[in-house]
Amino acid sequence: MATIRMMIIPESVRNDDGSTKTKYSAIGLEHFIGAQGDTPEQASRAFEFVLVSTVAACRALSVAPFEGIARAPKEYFDAFERGHHEKTFTVPDADCTIQRRCAAA
Repeated sequence: MATIRMMIIPESVRNDDGSTKTKYSAIGLEHFIGAQGDTPEQASRAFEFVLVSTVAACRALSVAPFEGIARAPKEYFDAFERGHHEKTFTVPDADCTIQRRCAAA
């Protein structure tokens, strides 16, 4: 079973009325894919859906999972090392384990 490191990064987003809101991006390191949510948990769950969908599409196309998807740039790996570990969990439908960390403040 593969291990995929996922970084949760908070981002300020400007609303239509000019106010700002914090959104969270979940970024995969071994495979540079991502998802967003209003909370770290929502971003993490959306990332799981992206993983499972990617694996299902690859299987349907008879290609290796994540074939052709590059690794994240080095700065994401560096941020992962500085972040704090939250949890590790398994995504059986994607045949992987995810190590989740949040960006250091």
